[in-house]
Amino acid sequence: MAGDLTGASGDLLALATIASDAARIRDSHDAAMTGLARDVLLNPELMLALRELMIEPQIQAMRRMLQRHVDAGRIGPDNPVLDLVDQILLGPLLAGQLYLGHRPGLAARIVDEVLLPLLSATRG
Repeated sequence: MAGDLTGASGDLLALATIASDAARIRDSHDAAMTGLARDVLLNPELMLALRELMIEPQIQAMRRMLQRHVDAGRIGPDNPVLDLVDQILLGPLLAGQLYLGHRPGLAARIVDEVLLPLLSATRG
């Protein structure tokens, strides 16, 4: 049975903010990262390296955080979206940054309006 997700909300928002800030293009260094994002789509070895060095550690941190909330009873262990949280959160933030530019408040909206309702849902 899922409980109060207040703590999970703060944790998810912190992770979303980090991801959103990392994807934000502000200067030439950030523009280089955008070029890297394009290049990984064309080079499977580069994609693997990026995934291992940058993406997987963030996903693992997110999964550990979610597991703490499962262990505390705030999120049900059988919640069907637990294994999709990283994609639900990071996908729109990264794609939005690349195609739509920085959108203040998007991370908070994804957490509050999408993830928290999904994570608090119980199977019935």
